[in-house]
Amino acid sequence: MKLMDIDADTLGIPDTEYDASVTMPSAEFARIVRDLSNLGESVKIEVSKEGIRFVTDGESANGNILIKQSAEAPSK
Repeated sequence: MKLMDIDADTLGIPDTEYDASVTMPSAEFARIVRDLSNLGESVKIEVSKEGIRFVTDGESANGNILIKQSAEAPSK
C-alpha cells in the first residue's frame, strides 16, 4: 500500500562561473555554518577583498562572522 504519491520535479544546479575561490578547513566551515544556523534559517556567504563574511538574520538575533585571508594563503 502506497502511503504518499510525491510528484516532484528534479531541480538542477546551473553551471556558473565564480570570481573567487576559497580554501578553508571543512571543520571550520561546518562550525561556522552550524553556529549561525542556530540563529537563522539560512546563511549567506559573501567574498570580498576584505575576506569571507558569513551572515544570518533570525527572528531574535543576527549573526555576522568575517574571516580575513591569512598571510600564508596565496592571493589570486
